[in-house]
Amino acid sequence: MLSGMALAFGVSLILTPILAALARKTGLVDNPVGDSLKIHRKPIPYLGGAAVLLGMLSGLLAVSSGKLPYAVLIGMLLVFWVGLVDDAQEVNPKIRLLFQLLAGTLVLAAGFSVNVIPCLWVVIPLTLFYIAGAINAVNVIDGMDGLATGIGIVSCLGFMIAGIIIGDGWLTSLAGILLAALFGFLPYNFSPATVFLGDAGSGFIGMVLGLMAMRLSSQAYNWHRFMAAILIIGIPVFDMAFAIARRKLSGKPIFAGDRSHIYDILGNKGLSQRTVWGIMVVAAAVLAGIGCAAVR
Repeated sequence: MLSGMALAFGVSLILTPILAALARKTGLVDNPVGDSLKIHRKPIPYLGGAAVLLGMLSGLLAVSSGKLPYAVLIGMLLVFWVGLVDDAQEVNPKIRLLFQLLAGTLVLAAGFSVNVIPCLWVVIPLTLFYIAGAINAVNVIDGMDGLATGIGIVSCLGFMIAGIIIGDGWLTSLAGILLAALFGFLPYNFSPATVFLGDAGSGFIGMVLGLMAMRLSSQAYNWHRFMAAILIIGIPVFDMAFAIARRKLSGKPIFAGDRSHIYDILGNKGLSQRTVWGIMVVAAAVLAGIGCAAVR
């Protein structure tokens, strides 16, 4: 696994500035002009997610465990593609959700499911919800330099430890390799960021985290593992839940963006982005640690 992690880190580290330059040259940038929800002041290139994706896939090719079934890989690439289109030109949220559910269906076809209640009428909707929910949760938390990347690293570390505890080599390898790819990307994405993940990157990372959560939740009636998986990706999940509740109570569409997330509230208190990043990552680590302790 270490060779796969080293390769994932190296590929991500090397490709990120190359792909950022390509994005800048082709105009694939996040331009804040005219968008009140943006907190950066100048155009920042996308395609950071492509570097992480290629890093992870390179790392997986180097190991015997952690391989993604073709159906899962196709679903992940579909999520990445629709996110990339959304980065270039806005895609209707309902279309994005349709692709996320299609990816979840491919995950089911590959034999992955949330099987804590082994009833088909529960397993199917819960699995689709896990995939779509994880994709959108990471997208929601990706509103500040390096935040989705840092929390993704913490979650991957949590799943890697959980995989070791339960003796699941596939989970351990996948988590470790994505962790390494994210570490290779972090120096460029940390505040002040020079490249963004984009919806393409946050989407596929969310899907992989959802897949790992499902793997941990696959044992029937094991509520310890079910809750552990939620806690390991706790900050994005809770922030998304609060966002949905907040928007419903205010009468706004649930897909409408706002600047009232947990990290926004901290930033509005005068804290720097790096300080907020540290607080959020430490909170994520505490929840992930509790989750790992709950694994049985």
